[in-house]
Amino acid sequence: MRRDLELPGSFGDWLKARRKTLDLTQEELSSQAGCSVFALRKIETGERRPSKQLAALLADALQI
Repeated sequence: MRRDLELPGSFGDWLKARRKTLDLTQEELSSQAGCSVFALRKIETGERRPSKQLAALLADALQI
């Protein structure tokens, strides 16, 4: 299989990578998005999916 056709990782993997690209800590991102660090950790590890509202807040905080 060609590498450029592989599916991206989970939403949590993408979220963590984007956060690190912007040099944000979990504490900083959770503060900007208005959620708890605990919730953000659960999302990044794939144990929880964000609500549509939280996904929109995270998108704003991650400049996407």
